[in-house]
Amino acid sequence: MADYPYIFGLFKSLESKLLNPNDIERMVDAPDAGSAFRVFNDTEFADNLLEVKIENFCQALDDDLRQTREIFEKVIEDRKIIEFIFSRYDFHNIKLSFKAKFSGRDLKENESLVGTVPPENINKNIINEEKTDLPEHLKDVIDQAKTEFTKNQDPHFIDSFLDTAMFSYLRRLTDELKNNFISDFLALQIDLANVKIFLRAKRLKKTVQWLAEDLNPGGKIPVKDMLLAYDKEPKETLDTCCAYFDHRFRLIIEEYLKTQNLWRLEQAFENYELDFLKETKRLPYGPEIAIAYFYAKKNALRQIRLIMTGKLNGVPPAEIRERLRELW
Repeated sequence: MADYPYIFGLFKSLESKLLNPNDIERMVDAPDAGSAFRVFNDTEFADNLLEVKIENFCQALDDDLRQTREIFEKVIEDRKIIEFIFSRYDFHNIKLSFKAKFSGRDLKENESLVGTVPPENINKNIINEEKTDLPEHLKDVIDQAKTEFTKNQDPHFIDSFLDTAMFSYLRRLTDELKNNFISDFLALQIDLANVKIFLRAKRLKKTVQWLAEDLNPGGKIPVKDMLLAYDKEPKETLDTCCAYFDHRFRLIIEEYLKTQNLWRLEQAFENYELDFLKETKRLPYGPEIAIAYFYAKKNALRQIRLIMTGKLNGVPPAEIRERLRELW
């Protein structure tokens, strides 16, 4: 990143325009979807809502995320930062393309347009077997996947294989960036993903071999420790998952073990991740600030999606509020 003071000021300015608690309360308490949509029009998303029908509100969210990526492309010179944030959407599109190929279904409506390459380039390569303009690391992943998926086309295997490839690529990027905060953030994301995989496997009574194929290296919790704890009592499971984290993390896992409620676990983990990123508010400048802003923006979009989807389906305000995440 080049002009640190300018970039810091830019992202702080953008941050001040994110959804605030008042916006959220007004949308949640609106009597119907139309009223919530009008509140939506009073936020920073207003420009993207022109001529957008209420049932197509997701279009405005997608447009906003694309505009956010364009801002990053303009002001951030280090391509590795761009890749760290947006290449995840490339892997999402690769998953969709393989699933579309094997199922014969059209999954284009689920594509992301904020990756580092156009999704049509990925589709042509995978579905049509055409040579397209893709970065070398994506070509390598797709070639490996084509070989692996000739043996196993199960959707879960596709997700697992490509998640492992994605985290491997992101670890390579963080090694090159040499930024402790970004490295720790990625390790946290890997740990949260692994703990969810671990707990879901126990719930579904999967074998330890199944778990071993799904876990990703690179987190603070050693994979070997998770495998050793898998068939043990809940207390040892809890100690293994929480040994590298604070008391709040332990409370999250204890709550899940009592309730077995996966969506609450997901909600708690997203809040935990956001709290980690809030540490950047104390920094004067640096790439951490840009990454934190992106996730704050993503969190705001998720809140709107939850509220508007609930309103369109007649979900009571109390139930919508229960499912919301913390704000930035």
